[in-house]
Amino acid sequence: MNFLLKLAFIPSKQLGFFALVIGGLFYVSPFFDDGSSLDMTINGLRNQITQEEERKVKTEQVLGERDRLQETLAKLTDQYEVLSRKIPSELTSSEVNKQINELIQEAKLKSLARKPLPEKNIGILDEIPYELTLQGTFNEIGQFINDVSTSERVILVKSFNLTSASNQLYSGQLTFKVVISAYKLSSKPDLTKLPGLRVTQ
Repeated sequence: MNFLLKLAFIPSKQLGFFALVIGGLFYVSPFFDDGSSLDMTINGLRNQITQEEERKVKTEQVLGERDRLQETLAKLTDQYEVLSRKIPSELTSSEVNKQINELIQEAKLKSLARKPLPEKNIGILDEIPYELTLQGTFNEIGQFINDVSTSERVILVKSFNLTSASNQLYSGQLTFKVVISAYKLSSKPDLTKLPGLRVTQ
């Protein structure tokens, strides 16, 4: 209270000088802030935001690339599954025989003879050929050729010959001699057998 009374009766010049001294001391004291520390804080936050945005962009790019790779992998997996059904890596003569029987029965042909031919490598595939002698009508033979060409597993007609089933007049029955081949992926591929491919040692 005593201090306030003394302060009230101090002349204005002294009071102004006193206020100026106190203001100067406050200005040079560590408590004074002209806003530079706030600017530094703001700039630091801006840098952090910029870095976070850059990380976000990179993360989105990585995630986008991951999604693209997963989509590509899914497509390749589907294609491989289709290919493995068409050209399996394992295929026995008994499986080929079974499929030949099914094709003959579907076309309602009569089987007269069947002879397995030597298997051979044709590059990345092994060929399993059979020579068949069948008998039936022209439509039945056409059905057989169609069934072979549309079979899920790759089977090709390599050659064929049509003759009348009897030496007399045409009775509607034909003898159909055909060589068909099934295929499997070779366990020992020979790339030198691929057309147009040069393999250097």
